[in-house]
Amino acid sequence: MTRKSMVFGFAALLFASFQVETLKAFEPPVAKGRKIKAKASEEDGGGGAKAGPSDKEKGDKKGASATGLNKGPNEKTRYEFDSESARNQVSFTSKAPGETIKGTAKKIEGWLELNPRNVAEGATGEIKVPWSDVSTGNKMRDSHMRDPSHGWVDAATHPEIVFKVTGVEESNLQKKNTKATLFKTKLVGTMSLNGRDVEMTIPVTLSYVAKSNKTKEALGIKGSFKIPLKDFGIEGKPGAIGSKVAAEQDIKVSVVLARAGGEDVPSDAPKPTPKGKPKPRPRGI
Repeated sequence: MTRKSMVFGFAALLFASFQVETLKAFEPPVAKGRKIKAKASEEDGGGGAKAGPSDKEKGDKKGASATGLNKGPNEKTRYEFDSESARNQVSFTSKAPGETIKGTAKKIEGWLELNPRNVAEGATGEIKVPWSDVSTGNKMRDSHMRDPSHGWVDAATHPEIVFKVTGVEESNLQKKNTKATLFKTKLVGTMSLNGRDVEMTIPVTLSYVAKSNKTKEALGIKGSFKIPLKDFGIEGKPGAIGSKVAAEQDIKVSVVLARAGGEDVPSDAPKPTPKGKPKPRPRGI
């Protein structure tokens, strides 16, 4: 090797070393705090002393005890409707040979009280749908629907459809963890419509979600059932039921109730870091 090539080689080595040290200087420091500590605790499953619960596990337990999931037996929680919520909807469909009619109502009112950890303990509540909010998309048809002179509903005398919940049947747990529970059950109660009271059992799915930095503690209800018009004294004009209006109306319910007295999520609540997106690192010289 000549003296000239040795000089060039030494210079190249110095330049490479300078690049490495410069890049290190711009690298962000290793984050310290609860997140790193919790991860280390979770991965410490080898030999040595037994690892204690991680901060994440402690947080889960603390959060669970603050919600309905860790309540004692027979301790129930009251959940209420927000009548202005866009998430709530009760719909009906009338399928007859001459016409298919669909209607919706969104201003659902009322409450439900149960133990979200064990629905089998029973439930009580009251769910109301005002006739003034029921719409089929046709104003004239809606007016006739609420007018007893047309043989339908006397909405002026009985302005609400009310379902009073008195209990549950066949409660089957589908899912349970510290953040949510899911039950398939049947709500038992009395349906009051057009001045008639009829005992009914409605199959539903109840989903409970614990409070987080995104949502309130909430209870969701989804279900479908049928309402026979004759059971509630709804006869219509001669020949209408069966040809233009179905004798049984298909009802679908999809609603969300918030815990009574629950607080809204603060606007400054921390937002979770999106997964799969590494933090940008400054480029080296």
